[in-house]
Amino acid sequence: MFAGAGAAWASCGGTEALVNKAAAGLAGTIIGAISAATGSITALDEAQTEELIGSIKVLTKQVQTSTSNSDDSTRQAEEAGASFQTALATNEVINKMVLDLKSQGYDPCAQASATKQMATAEAQVTAALPQRIAAEVQAGGGRYGDLSTVLRQREQQHKALFCTQAEVTAGLCSSLGAVPGGDSNASLIFSSDTSPNMLAAKNAAINNIIGMPDALPPAGSANTPQGQAYLLAKKQKDAFLAFPAYSLKAIQSDAEGFDSFMSERVGQYFGTDRAAQWAHDQASEAERGVLVDTVKIEGLLLKLHERQLKQSLRAEADQAAELALENKRINGQRVEAAQMAVAAANARSKVAP
Repeated sequence: MFAGAGAAWASCGGTEALVNKAAAGLAGTIIGAISAATGSITALDEAQTEELIGSIKVLTKQVQTSTSNSDDSTRQAEEAGASFQTALATNEVINKMVLDLKSQGYDPCAQASATKQMATAEAQVTAALPQRIAAEVQAGGGRYGDLSTVLRQREQQHKALFCTQAEVTAGLCSSLGAVPGGDSNASLIFSSDTSPNMLAAKNAAINNIIGMPDALPPAGSANTPQGQAYLLAKKQKDAFLAFPAYSLKAIQSDAEGFDSFMSERVGQYFGTDRAAQWAHDQASEAERGVLVDTVKIEGLLLKLHERQLKQSLRAEADQAAELALENKRINGQRVEAAQMAVAAANARSKVAP
């Protein structure tokens, strides 16, 4: 363009140098502007590039930090979860150990209550036995009675309560009794039935075994030799009868007031539905609970052995009394004869001149 312009101005003459000068100046300006713009663009690009690189570095660091924090959080969460599971398992073990150590065996409250009731019943039966012997045994120690009156009362009671079918058929009774043959049925003594008719039958059976009460001695005879002999014989008889009377009334009292409690305690472990439930419970019972139940069973066995010992002592006492009676039967007549001979000799010596 500039070359063409130079040619045009040249045809007019004298302008070529001015045009070349103006064109050269304009070209320098343009080149300078382009160079300046190029420098500015390059500087801006470099600045933006540095800023972008810095931002990328910051972003990368933030991502790394975030990832590290996330890893730390995950690790801490996992550690916390593991610690919780460990603490939970430890607590479960401790709780089980505590429960095992506190285990009282099968249904401990009910068993404790039943044991207390049994002990109370035994104490009541033992305390009431002497009073029952004194009140219910007609031929008890130190008691006297009119024989005809006692016989009439027993006969009336028999016809009212104890008549058998055989007696009705024979015309001895008008109707069958509520407890036929009850006044001679020793098996009733072992019954736990405490209804009025059954109690009457038990007491009547025991009184028929012990016998009739002794009649009162005639007034004023107590100071005579015969009266003294009668009272001595009465005391001896009462002493011997005290043993069977005590044993019979003890059997009756235990059957009525204690044996049911003992049966309930034994039934906890043997032969009942409750025993089956107890056996089922043992499969999941703690070791200490099983040991506690074992101790309770051993304690119950001790109580049974104690009662067997008392029964054996009663039997031994009865046998000792029976031996004394047999000795009296064998040797008593000779001893009495010798005593009478001595008494007669003393009497003769007192009246001799």
